[in-house]
Amino acid sequence: MKRKIFYINIVFLILFLNGKHNIAQNWLPLNLNNGVGSSLSYLYTDTINNLIYASGSFTANNDNIYGGVAKWNGITWDTLPNCQEWPTKFLVFKYLDTLYISGFFSNMIPFTNIAKWNGSTFDTLNGTRQMKICCTAEKDGILYLGGYFNVCGNDSAFSLCKYDGHHFSVITPNYNGNAYILSMAFYKDTLYVGGNFGLNSNLSIASLAKWDGTGLIAVSSEFANVGCTIETMAVYKDELYVGGAFTKSNGYTGDYIMKWDGNQFTEVGGGTNQRVKCMKVYNNELYVGGWFTEVGGNPCKNVAKWDGSQWICLNQEDFNNFTCIWDICILHDELYVAGSFSKIGNDSIKDIAKLNHPLTSIKKNAVSETSLNVYPNPSNGNYISVSFPFIEKGEYQVLNVLGEVILSDVIKNTDKVIINASSLAKGCYVIQVQYDDKSLTSKFIKL
Repeated sequence: MKRKIFYINIVFLILFLNGKHNIAQNWLPLNLNNGVGSSLSYLYTDTINNLIYASGSFTANNDNIYGGVAKWNGITWDTLPNCQEWPTKFLVFKYLDTLYISGFFSNMIPFTNIAKWNGSTFDTLNGTRQMKICCTAEKDGILYLGGYFNVCGNDSAFSLCKYDGHHFSVITPNYNGNAYILSMAFYKDTLYVGGNFGLNSNLSIASLAKWDGTGLIAVSSEFANVGCTIETMAVYKDELYVGGAFTKSNGYTGDYIMKWDGNQFTEVGGGTNQRVKCMKVYNNELYVGGWFTEVGGNPCKNVAKWDGSQWICLNQEDFNNFTCIWDICILHDELYVAGSFSKIGNDSIKDIAKLNHPLTSIKKNAVSETSLNVYPNPSNGNYISVSFPFIEKGEYQVLNVLGEVILSDVIKNTDKVIINASSLAKGCYVIQVQYDDKSLTSKFIKL
């Protein structure tokens, strides 16, 4: 085994001396934005036409256009007609195969906050001037909309209404003019809504409720407390996941993310250390973004995935400025993130980026009996995650190109370790895991 390690190290050393390693960065820029004080708030994936829509406030490169929505075809960006203004927010969604946008329009689409695409431009929808939409859900051909509004058509509404493609109608009367709904999902044929709102005529505070056919009722007493906001929802493995601003120290079951089975809430692997802002389900795994720098008590910055039993970190690099991922989307096994940032690690990347690894390459199932899964690799962060078959007792070692042991530690009853690589100089290293007279070896690069 030592001879094998020696030859691997010699190959690494030759590559470094010849300058032929050509290591790609962990995140790739998409070059949409060159504006100052800008951000991207929403991402929408059109899997039929293989497009990604990015929305927010930005100045499009080359065109010097204030933009609200742009679409990415995998190679280039295009802005959309009638969207060249600086809106507060845009939501992009499809309903009955038609593209809709919602935002605080001021000039280009006057007297409306919702518009639909007619094939060449956007048509306004009358009566939507006061409807500021933040989330949608569809069931049985009906679109449900939530956001900031107290009027739906000609009737008062509690920030919640429905649309059949022709007409808007109220679901609930107006309980509280200051209410807002940020997320919604159908779970077990029941509509759940989250945000921060007055639940009844007495204006008791609640942040999570469900529709019982006649009105909204509280899901759990813990969400009747002041100071909680539900910002995102997703149905995953027959449970409803909710994320937002809530902590165990304030009486909640979990920190910033929890799951609901229809009867009770439970924790999600120890939760995160800051707010969860967005969630997406893809290939039977839950992808999560937000403000956090830890998941399950382990270092992980802003992006992670949950496989139903454990957290897997997707990033250890710093997003500067506002360190929040506002939205994530996935197209063809590629992960995209949006927010308000101008750098990731040491790389100049503004507001939107693509992970430079296909998601299948970092799945837990990719770990075999003869290999290690090292991520991120290459890395310019301080931590390296190493996954392997479950080990009751063993040891890992980090060796440099000369075969010298730089770091080592004992492994007990785990299938993953997180190595603090902050003390390592830039270069190529070998990770060796030994257990039960077996030895697994892989390499990683510290940028």
